[in-house]
Amino acid sequence: MNIPDELVAAATAIADRDCRSIENLAVFALCRLLDAERTPIGPKVADAFNAFLTAPEKGERGRQTVLNYRKALAASGVDPDRPLSSIDRTEARALLDRFAHGRKASTANLYVAAWSTVFRFQIAEGAVAGSNPFAGLRIREKRDPMDRRLPFPDDVLADVMRRLKATDHRRFVAAVAQLHLGARSQEIHGLAPEDVYQDEASDLWLVAIRPNRYRRLKNAASTRTLPIPEALLANGFAEIDRTTWDRRAGKSINRTIRAVTDDARLVQHSFRHCAAAHHQREATPIPVVNRIFGWTRSDQDAAMFQRVYGAPLGPGILKEHLDRVRFSALDGII
Repeated sequence: MNIPDELVAAATAIADRDCRSIENLAVFALCRLLDAERTPIGPKVADAFNAFLTAPEKGERGRQTVLNYRKALAASGVDPDRPLSSIDRTEARALLDRFAHGRKASTANLYVAAWSTVFRFQIAEGAVAGSNPFAGLRIREKRDPMDRRLPFPDDVLADVMRRLKATDHRRFVAAVAQLHLGARSQEIHGLAPEDVYQDEASDLWLVAIRPNRYRRLKNAASTRTLPIPEALLANGFAEIDRTTWDRRAGKSINRTIRAVTDDARLVQHSFRHCAAAHHQREATPIPVVNRIFGWTRSDQDAAMFQRVYGAPLGPGILKEHLDRVRFSALDGII
C-alpha cells in the first residue's frame, strides 16, 4: 500500500506528541496536512516562462521578445527550478528594486512587465492560483517637458495615414479607431471578436474596451463601452478580422511614423492626443470627454452631467459628440 508522504510525516509527528484524545489526534493530523497543502505548487519559474513563450495561441515570438524575457529571468536571480507561485508581492517589489539597480527605468519596467505577463498567463491558464504579485509595479520615469508626447501636426498626420492606408488596411483602420475613439494602442489592438457588436435595442454599433486573458487595461475607468462613430464604420472597423492577435501592430505603426518624422515626441500615442485636442476645439463637455477617454473621474462627472442637464451619458449622447469631431487634414484619406 502506497501511503502519501504527507500522511507519513503527520503520523510520525503524532507519534512524537503526547495527545490526550482522538479529537486531538485528528486535529493535529489535519493541521499537518493543511500545512503540506500550503506548500507552493504549480509550474517552476523556468517552465512558466517557456510555456508563455511557446503558447500556440500567442503566435511565433520574435527573437528580441524571447531575448527580453530570458534577460528578465536571468536578471532576477530567482532559482529557475523554484515554483512560480512561491513569489509574493514583497519579493516582487524586491525584484523591481534589483532590476532598477544600475539600469534605466525603462529596462527595469520591461523586466517587471515580463514577469507580470508570465504570471497573468499562468493565472489565466489555471496553473497558478491567486493574484499577480507584479500587477501595477513599475518605476515612474522623470520626463523632461520637451520629451512629452504631442498631437500630430496636420501635415504629419495626413502623411502617416496616407502611408498606412497604402500598405496595411488593418493597421490603417486601427489608427483611424485611435483617432475617433481616443483609445490607447493596446485598447484597439487587443480587441477580441466579441468586443465589437451591434446593440439590438438601439441598432448602434458598440465597441467594448475591457480587459481579457492576455491584456489588462491601465485602470478601472479604462473599461468602457463606446458607440462606433460613422467615420470609423465607413472604413470597415466592424468587419475587421479580430480572430488573431495583432501583437506587432504598434511597432509597425511607429515605424511608419518614424519614416515621416524624426520628432521623438510624435508616436502612436499621438493619435489619442489628436483626439483630445479636437474634442477640446469642439468644446465637448468634460464628463463626456472623461467617459470617452476612460479617465478616472468619469463616473463622478457623468453623474454630475445627468444632475445638471438631465441627460444620462448613454451611447446616443456619446455618439453625437464622437461624430461631431472631424479631422479636416484627412479629407479624402478616411
